[in-house]
Amino acid sequence: MKQASTTFAFTLMAISMIQLSQAENTPQWRGANPLDMRVYDQEFTVEYESEEMARNSKLTILPLPGGKEWAFSSRWDDNRKDNVRMRELMAKHGYRGTFYLNSEKYNTHGGRDNYGDEYARSLIEDGFSIGGHTMTHPYFDKIPMNDLWWEIMAIRVERESAIDKPISSFAFPYGIFESKTDPLLYGDVSEALFRAGYHHNVYAWYVKKEKGVEPEAVSSVALIKPGDRNTSVEQFDFWVNKYLNAPWMKNLHPNMSLGIHVWMQGDDWEAIEAGLEKYANRSDWWYCNQNEFAAYRYQFHHSELSEVAQDGKMVTYRIRRPLPADLGDMTPLSLKADGIVAVRGASVAHETFDHNEDTFILLEHDPMRGLPDAISVFDNEDNQIQDESEATVSGVHTWLQYMPAGNQLRLVLSNHGKDQVTDLHIHLRLPLCYELGNMRLDLSDIAAGGVSEKIIDLPDLVSNERYLEGLQYFVAECEFTAGDKYERVYATTRASVNSHLSQH
Repeated sequence: MKQASTTFAFTLMAISMIQLSQAENTPQWRGANPLDMRVYDQEFTVEYESEEMARNSKLTILPLPGGKEWAFSSRWDDNRKDNVRMRELMAKHGYRGTFYLNSEKYNTHGGRDNYGDEYARSLIEDGFSIGGHTMTHPYFDKIPMNDLWWEIMAIRVERESAIDKPISSFAFPYGIFESKTDPLLYGDVSEALFRAGYHHNVYAWYVKKEKGVEPEAVSSVALIKPGDRNTSVEQFDFWVNKYLNAPWMKNLHPNMSLGIHVWMQGDDWEAIEAGLEKYANRSDWWYCNQNEFAAYRYQFHHSELSEVAQDGKMVTYRIRRPLPADLGDMTPLSLKADGIVAVRGASVAHETFDHNEDTFILLEHDPMRGLPDAISVFDNEDNQIQDESEATVSGVHTWLQYMPAGNQLRLVLSNHGKDQVTDLHIHLRLPLCYELGNMRLDLSDIAAGGVSEKIIDLPDLVSNERYLEGLQYFVAECEFTAGDKYERVYATTRASVNSHLSQH
């Protein structure tokens, strides 16, 4: 990562973000940071009105930025031409949201040229974002588990590399994530999502604490459905009023979200605009995209705030918070306490609700801990030994190969650029056939013209044939600094693990 004065802390050993319990088929959490995101420390000092206020201060992280009552966003599914029109209309009235796309390669709604990289980039203008919606829009209850994993993980790789921005939110095709005839499906879907790094989902009824998916780990939405067709302001009003009178929903998922498909025709567009005009510019709502909401809520639940020292009216605090690259967004945190006069190491902001001014601390992320400047991918679809294709922006080529004899991965990084590659961090995302889903490791710097080759021993394979059939999808998420650029490069491969099993 880029150098900074803050302290960087993350796990250097192989880990599993989520381990699957074969008995119950539910995710097993690992404590306060359930997705094992990397974290770092920041310190800031607050001046209070008096020494007594400093002694008794209770600084807290607010559930939403600036003390807002609700977040308001949108989710629009599938590769649709009118998605661009919807983005323009919503932006006109000050809204943001997220478009959940399928692959350009396997698109079922039009040709590849219509919904490729340029199309995806056009949808992230004006503060909008992209979410994952699988590669081919399948029925999750009708495909093998190795395909399910590929559908969920590969769309994130493809679309991130198209827009050079992280993706952290997911929408289920056809809304399917469980099955009455397949009691294991819910756990398998959840495991795949966690291994792939998603921590936001647009189906609130998917988040089930009793099944191991808790709202502290996966944020969601309160869906507003004015009608994909026959759109009406009355339906818009119905859903907004329903949630405004549901304090339990605001406590659980304080994110009203407009959706679901951009199928509007004729008068439907007038109705959707009338609804947007009616609910625009509310001072107590935070208008955001789903990436921003997800990043804020995960920080809210999993940042650790502690007091370091007090000197008179001055109190120094330390916060340990998830890294933006893992969160998927640079969304700052809002903190509040009575009697704040000034802050060093953060900024003071003001909000006025119902003519009452409120003061809070706006804690930005360390700018040196930012998001990747560029994201690219090298796919090894046939599990070949090596290929020297076009290098990335900084001239770094990555290659991933599965070696069945030893159940190992071979990762090769070649630095064809002029700058040394530093701060090289690898996050392996493994298919469901492995007991452990994720591994992290750090590698040594690579000089210009140098090559780094790493043979990685993989965890034990599960014994259930459900997860072993077909080709498995392996992903190495490589992050590094080269010159003044911080990059993420994916290396992927598909291979069968059955040849390894036959040898043992």
